[in-house]
Amino acid sequence: MSHYWLFVLMSIVLILTPGPDTALVTKSTLSYGKRGGTATALGVAAGIFVHTLFAALGLSLVLAKSVLLFEIVKYVGAAYLIYLGLTSFRSAKKHEGEPIHHQVEAGRLSQRGACFWQGVLSNVFNPKVALFFLTFLPQFVQPEGSTLVQFLVMGVTYAVLGTLWMLVYIYLIDYIRGWLQRPSTQRVLESVTGVALVLFGLKLALERR
Repeated sequence: MSHYWLFVLMSIVLILTPGPDTALVTKSTLSYGKRGGTATALGVAAGIFVHTLFAALGLSLVLAKSVLLFEIVKYVGAAYLIYLGLTSFRSAKKHEGEPIHHQVEAGRLSQRGACFWQGVLSNVFNPKVALFFLTFLPQFVQPEGSTLVQFLVMGVTYAVLGTLWMLVYIYLIDYIRGWLQRPSTQRVLESVTGVALVLFGLKLALERR
Protein backbone atom coordinates (compact mmCIF):
# COMPACT_ATOMS: atom_id res chain seq x y z
CA MET A 1 0.00 0.00 0.00
CA SER A 2 2.11 2.88 -1.33
CA HIS A 3 -0.44 5.45 -0.14
CA TYR A 4 -0.66 4.10 3.41
CA TRP A 5 0.89 7.16 5.05
CA LEU A 6 -1.41 9.46 3.11
CA PHE A 7 -4.28 7.36 4.46
CA VAL A 8 -2.90 7.79 8.00
CA LEU A 9 -2.62 11.56 7.58
CA MET A 10 -6.15 11.92 6.23
CA SER A 11 -7.47 9.63 8.96
CA ILE A 12 -5.92 11.81 11.66
CA VAL A 13 -7.60 14.90 10.21
CA LEU A 14 -10.97 13.13 10.12
CA ILE A 15 -10.58 11.67 13.62
CA LEU A 16 -9.83 15.09 15.12
CA THR A 17 -13.12 16.43 13.72
CA PRO A 18 -15.75 16.27 16.53
CA GLY A 19 -18.77 14.08 15.91
CA PRO A 20 -21.22 11.74 17.67
CA ASP A 21 -18.38 9.56 18.97
CA THR A 22 -16.78 12.54 20.73
CA ALA A 23 -20.11 13.51 22.31
CA LEU A 24 -20.75 9.95 23.44
CA VAL A 25 -17.27 9.53 24.96
CA THR A 26 -17.70 12.86 26.72
CA LYS A 27 -21.02 11.70 28.16
CA SER A 28 -19.55 8.42 29.44
CA THR A 29 -16.49 10.09 30.93
CA LEU A 30 -18.54 12.71 32.73
CA SER A 31 -20.94 10.13 34.13
CA TYR A 32 -18.60 7.19 34.91
CA GLY A 33 -15.04 8.49 34.88
CA LYS A 34 -12.03 7.45 32.81
CA ARG A 35 -12.98 3.79 32.75
CA GLY A 36 -16.44 4.51 31.42
CA GLY A 37 -15.03 6.80 28.73
CA THR A 38 -12.39 4.23 27.79
CA ALA A 39 -15.03 1.50 27.53
CA THR A 40 -17.05 3.68 25.14
CA ALA A 41 -13.92 4.46 23.08
CA LEU A 42 -13.19 0.73 22.77
CA GLY A 43 -16.81 0.16 21.74
CA VAL A 44 -16.45 2.82 19.04
CA ALA A 45 -13.29 1.05 17.81
CA ALA A 46 -15.16 -2.25 17.70
CA GLY A 47 -17.94 -0.59 15.68
CA ILE A 48 -15.37 0.78 13.24
CA PHE A 49 -13.92 -2.70 12.79
CA VAL A 50 -17.41 -4.07 12.08
CA HIS A 51 -17.88 -1.47 9.34
CA THR A 52 -14.45 -2.32 7.96
CA LEU A 53 -15.47 -5.97 7.64
CA PHE A 54 -18.78 -4.93 6.06
CA ALA A 55 -16.96 -2.79 3.50
CA ALA A 56 -14.36 -5.48 2.77
CA LEU A 57 -17.02 -8.17 2.29
CA GLY A 58 -19.27 -5.95 0.19
CA LEU A 59 -22.07 -5.77 2.76
CA SER A 60 -21.89 -1.98 2.91
CA LEU A 61 -22.55 -1.93 -0.84
CA VAL A 62 -25.80 -3.81 -0.22
CA LEU A 63 -26.75 -1.16 2.35
CA ALA A 64 -25.87 1.61 -0.09
CA LYS A 65 -28.01 0.12 -2.88
CA SER A 66 -31.04 -0.79 -0.77
CA VAL A 67 -33.14 2.30 -0.08
CA LEU A 68 -35.36 0.45 2.42
CA LEU A 69 -32.47 -1.10 4.35
CA PHE A 70 -30.60 2.21 4.40
CA GLU A 71 -33.65 4.05 5.78
CA ILE A 72 -34.28 1.40 8.45
CA VAL A 73 -30.69 1.48 9.70
CA LYS A 74 -30.63 5.27 9.51
CA TYR A 75 -33.75 5.75 11.64
CA VAL A 76 -32.68 3.10 14.16
CA GLY A 77 -29.32 4.84 14.52
CA ALA A 78 -30.93 8.28 14.79
CA ALA A 79 -33.40 7.07 17.41
CA TYR A 80 -30.56 5.52 19.42
CA LEU A 81 -28.52 8.75 19.41
CA ILE A 82 -31.58 10.76 20.46
CA TYR A 83 -32.26 8.21 23.22
CA LEU A 84 -28.69 8.58 24.53
CA GLY A 85 -29.06 12.36 24.45
CA LEU A 86 -32.27 12.20 26.46
CA THR A 87 -30.67 9.88 29.02
CA SER A 88 -27.94 12.49 29.44
CA PHE A 89 -30.61 15.10 30.20
CA ARG A 90 -32.25 12.72 32.67
CA SER A 91 -28.90 12.01 34.33
CA ALA A 92 -28.23 15.75 34.74
CA LYS A 93 -31.59 16.19 36.49
CA LYS A 94 -31.46 12.98 38.51
CA HIS A 95 -28.03 13.65 40.01
CA GLU A 96 -28.59 17.31 40.72
CA GLY A 97 -26.50 18.11 43.76
CA GLU A 98 -25.21 14.53 44.05
CA PRO A 99 -21.40 14.04 44.20
CA ILE A 100 -20.02 12.44 41.06
CA HIS A 101 -18.16 9.64 42.80
CA HIS A 102 -21.52 8.12 43.75
CA GLN A 103 -22.29 7.68 40.08
CA VAL A 104 -18.88 6.24 39.29
CA GLU A 105 -18.74 3.68 42.09
CA ALA A 106 -22.22 2.19 41.72
CA GLY A 107 -22.43 -0.78 39.39
CA ARG A 108 -18.95 -0.20 37.99
CA LEU A 109 -18.59 -3.36 35.89
CA SER A 110 -22.12 -3.25 34.49
CA GLN A 111 -21.71 0.42 33.63
CA ARG A 112 -18.49 -0.28 31.72
CA GLY A 113 -20.28 -2.93 29.72
CA ALA A 114 -23.13 -0.54 28.97
CA CYS A 115 -20.65 2.16 27.91
CA PHE A 116 -18.87 -0.30 25.61
CA TRP A 117 -22.08 -1.36 23.86
CA GLN A 118 -23.21 2.23 23.49
CA GLY A 119 -20.03 2.85 21.50
CA VAL A 120 -20.57 -0.25 19.37
CA LEU A 121 -24.25 0.34 18.61
CA SER A 122 -23.92 4.06 17.90
CA ASN A 123 -21.46 3.17 15.12
CA VAL A 124 -23.01 -0.01 13.75
CA PHE A 125 -26.45 1.62 13.36
CA ASN A 126 -25.08 4.69 11.60
CA PRO A 127 -25.31 4.04 7.83
CA LYS A 128 -23.30 7.18 7.16
CA VAL A 129 -20.31 5.49 8.80
CA ALA A 130 -20.84 2.44 6.59
CA LEU A 131 -20.96 4.57 3.45
CA PHE A 132 -17.93 6.53 4.63
CA PHE A 133 -15.81 3.40 4.87
CA LEU A 134 -17.24 2.10 1.60
CA THR A 135 -16.09 5.27 -0.22
CA PHE A 136 -13.01 6.27 1.83
CA LEU A 137 -11.04 3.02 2.13
CA PRO A 138 -11.15 1.96 -1.57
CA GLN A 139 -9.32 5.16 -2.56
CA PHE A 140 -6.15 3.73 -0.97
CA VAL A 141 -6.45 0.11 -2.14
CA GLN A 142 -3.70 -1.00 -4.52
CA PRO A 143 -4.68 -3.47 -7.29
CA GLU A 144 -1.56 -5.62 -6.87
CA GLY A 145 -2.38 -6.62 -3.29
CA SER A 146 -5.16 -8.46 -1.49
CA THR A 147 -8.17 -6.17 -1.19
CA LEU A 148 -9.40 -7.88 1.99
CA VAL A 149 -6.02 -7.60 3.72
CA GLN A 150 -5.66 -3.93 2.75
CA PHE A 151 -9.17 -3.14 4.02
CA LEU A 152 -8.43 -4.85 7.32
CA VAL A 153 -5.08 -3.09 7.74
CA MET A 154 -6.63 0.31 7.08
CA GLY A 155 -9.65 -0.42 9.28
CA VAL A 156 -7.47 -1.51 12.20
CA THR A 157 -5.23 1.53 11.68
CA TYR A 158 -8.20 3.88 11.72
CA ALA A 159 -9.63 2.22 14.85
CA VAL A 160 -6.28 2.37 16.67
CA LEU A 161 -5.69 6.02 15.75
CA GLY A 162 -9.23 6.90 16.81
CA THR A 163 -8.86 5.07 20.12
CA LEU A 164 -5.51 6.73 20.88
CA TRP A 165 -7.03 10.17 20.29
CA MET A 166 -10.05 9.32 22.43
CA LEU A 167 -7.78 8.16 25.26
CA VAL A 168 -5.89 11.47 25.12
CA TYR A 169 -9.21 13.31 25.11
CA ILE A 170 -10.50 11.26 28.06
CA TYR A 171 -7.37 11.98 30.09
CA LEU A 172 -7.63 15.67 29.29
CA ILE A 173 -11.14 15.64 30.73
CA ASP A 174 -9.93 13.68 33.75
CA TYR A 175 -7.09 16.17 34.25
CA ILE A 176 -9.60 18.91 35.00
CA ARG A 177 -11.89 16.56 36.93
CA GLY A 178 -11.77 18.78 40.02
CA TRP A 179 -13.65 21.49 38.16
CA LEU A 180 -15.83 18.96 36.34
CA GLN A 181 -16.88 17.32 39.61
CA ARG A 182 -18.77 20.40 40.71
CA PRO A 183 -22.48 19.49 40.55
CA SER A 184 -23.35 22.68 38.67
CA THR A 185 -20.65 22.05 36.06
CA GLN A 186 -21.69 18.41 35.76
CA ARG A 187 -25.29 19.36 35.06
CA VAL A 188 -24.28 21.88 32.39
CA LEU A 189 -21.89 19.50 30.62
CA GLU A 190 -24.36 16.60 30.67
CA SER A 191 -27.01 18.91 29.25
CA VAL A 192 -24.65 20.13 26.50
CA THR A 193 -23.65 16.60 25.50
CA GLY A 194 -27.32 15.63 25.60
CA VAL A 195 -28.14 18.45 23.18
CA ALA A 196 -25.23 17.40 20.93
CA LEU A 197 -26.36 13.76 20.78
CA VAL A 198 -29.99 14.71 20.07
CA LEU A 199 -28.87 17.08 17.30
CA PHE A 200 -26.61 14.42 15.78
CA GLY A 201 -29.55 12.01 15.87
CA LEU A 202 -31.89 14.51 14.19
CA LYS A 203 -29.22 15.34 11.61
CA LEU A 204 -28.86 11.66 10.79
CA ALA A 205 -32.63 11.16 10.54
CA LEU A 206 -33.06 14.13 8.21
CA GLU A 207 -30.08 13.47 5.97
CA ARG A 208 -30.61 12.06 2.51
CA ARG A 209 -28.41 9.50 0.85
